[in-house]
Amino acid sequence: YTGECGHPVSRPNVKRCKDCFDARGHDAEAARKHYAKVCGHECSADHYDYCRKCYLDSGKLTGNSVPKVKVPVDYDEAIEMWRHVIGCTKREYQGPAKRRQSTTQRVAICSDLHAPFHHMEALAAFIEREKGSDVCIVAGDLQDHYSISRFTKYENVPIQSELAAAQMILERLSEAFPIVLVIEGNHDASRFTKLLHERLPMDAVEIVRYLSRTGGLSTIEAMCGQFTNVEHIKNKIDGRYDVSWYVQHGDLVVTHAEKFSKVPGSTLRGIEEWVSDFEGMLNLKPWRVLAQAHTHQLGLFPYGSDRILAETGCLCRPHGYQLSARIAGRPQRVGWVTLEQANGATDLSSVRPFWWEKS
Repeated sequence: YTGECGHPVSRPNVKRCKDCFDARGHDAEAARKHYAKVCGHECSADHYDYCRKCYLDSGKLTGNSVPKVKVPVDYDEAIEMWRHVIGCTKREYQGPAKRRQSTTQRVAICSDLHAPFHHMEALAAFIEREKGSDVCIVAGDLQDHYSISRFTKYENVPIQSELAAAQMILERLSEAFPIVLVIEGNHDASRFTKLLHERLPMDAVEIVRYLSRTGGLSTIEAMCGQFTNVEHIKNKIDGRYDVSWYVQHGDLVVTHAEKFSKVPGSTLRGIEEWVSDFEGMLNLKPWRVLAQAHTHQLGLFPYGSDRILAETGCLCRPHGYQLSARIAGRPQRVGWVTLEQANGATDLSSVRPFWWEKS
């Protein structure tokens, strides 16, 4: 009996009986093709129930994964998806938003978009609500780098999909905000850098660095360089180290420290203590507001006599690991943080989290 169609055959170890083989076709190209069991469409392996498109459209669950989010195949599809969400026919990049001359500034902080798993509706709401702001700070994890992570994969997401989605997001932010500051999180350049150092000799890594447009190993840095009003943050420490996971804007410090706790406020207190100890080495000026990304939590904590600590929420959909039997962490909060500054001094009463909920 055959391994695939299960019909009797004249010899063992064949996939299909003669009738089924004839129905499929004899040519070599057709023999190499695979077809999904349920939908019958061509796919990458013959043991799949659905092809990629039907699987994403059906929202099927596998193992610990969550319902699959459609990811763009390329930049054009990323734009089409965005246009569908916002109900707009505009496609071309409209250029950077114009700056206004004022001593006061409104600052909007978003983080943890994890493209291409960004929450499209929440991102659209963020841009629509905050597009009058003077500064947008992207507080890390613009990309997910899912395809090159060391963790278990629950779906096939090509790196091209991630780059296309991140490119689309930066374009939209560049159009909406006169100044866009981008720091990096643990999902951004560090994942790619670790991959290169683990798999290539140092000489090969240096060649890749040399061939890159920026001289670095960051896809985020390369994308930011395409927009005149988008700045990829790199802080020079001790004259030797480029550090991109924090930025200071006036008396506001925004971080993407790799620290997390299930206890509300514990992460912020730990980071505040560390930043206070290292503010000389970090070249920080006096500050009063600390906004931390990474935790996917949204909160506001008055701290000490004159400081406010905040968690910036996230603009991404849930990941599969959040529903695993390990039951680690806390539910993520989709939202962002805004504040106002006058000559770089934050009005503490203006620091506010915005919790987005689908209407």
